[in-house]
Amino acid sequence: MISIVLNHKGEIIHVTDSIKTILGYDSRDLIGHSMFGLLPSGRQQNMKLRFEWFISRDNLTTTIVVPVKHKSGSVRRLALTIRNLSRHVEITL
Repeated sequence: MISIVLNHKGEIIHVTDSIKTILGYDSRDLIGHSMFGLLPSGRQQNMKLRFEWFISRDNLTTTIVVPVKHKSGSVRRLALTIRNLSRHVEITL
């Protein structure tokens, strides 16, 4: 399981080290980069629109299946459970 925390722009502010095992990336290399960069180019715009819609909803939780790029260039389909806690939780890393 990977846990990723995004800011309101979709930039990664925290990711667990398990991302190395699952997607081949070092967690330190992803901090500060857009989550959308992990998606195949044909999926980025659609996911940006979905993300914008999602963050405008308070305390919403949903699960979606998304193709995500492995560091090797292959694409993996991952089930993502997303929860918007932006109005309820102050995250300190």
